[in-house]
Amino acid sequence: TKQAAREREEARQLEIARKEMAEQWEERYSLASEDAQALMSADPDPPGADDTLASLAQLAESSAQLVATAASFCANPQADASVLAAVVDAAQQAAQRASWAAVAAVSYGDSEDFDREWHQKMRRAAVQAAEVAEQYARDCAVAVSMVGKGDVITKAFCKFHAENRCLKGATCEFSHDAAVLSPLHLASKTELECMFFAKGECTRGAGCPFAHGAEELDEVIRLKSGPGD
Repeated sequence: TKQAAREREEARQLEIARKEMAEQWEERYSLASEDAQALMSADPDPPGADDTLASLAQLAESSAQLVATAASFCANPQADASVLAAVVDAAQQAAQRASWAAVAAVSYGDSEDFDREWHQKMRRAAVQAAEVAEQYARDCAVAVSMVGKGDVITKAFCKFHAENRCLKGATCEFSHDAAVLSPLHLASKTELECMFFAKGECTRGAGCPFAHGAEELDEVIRLKSGPGD
């Protein structure tokens, strides 16, 4: 029938679009990755240079590579929804890790005998890798929606929003609704206070993995210590 033929043609065009997008992602990442790697390896490390900045830049770069791999996987229409959800979460975590590495690199103090040009090169490499990582984490969400698994993304809480640094608001690819997070039992929380809650800025509600206030922290510690400890 004409309807069936039209549906087949739409499916064919969609598959072509998916392949083209996957190729574009790969090309974009490769170029950005090459730029970041070039910044790190263009010149040999100066004598006595601190390895910390190089390690942070490499951490950001390896995290970005992981996110790129995730973005490529998310474009697979045969992938199971539960697997896609795990991959999307891993992509966001890797992008966060790249961001933390970049922030640490930028704020890292210079030693008395530091090489200014080399240090700036490491910082630029870390920041560029972090930007690439965040973009590809968001591309994961776009890819999942394109393969018809949009429900996965509606349940994926934005980890950038959790840190109060998502600038996309209502246009964000991920959910900003704390209701998508499963409430955490106090015994499952980390024995640390949520710094965002202390400022009245926690966006994760009952799904936050950190204690909300000193009283809750005491209870978390008590539950984790167990009887007799």
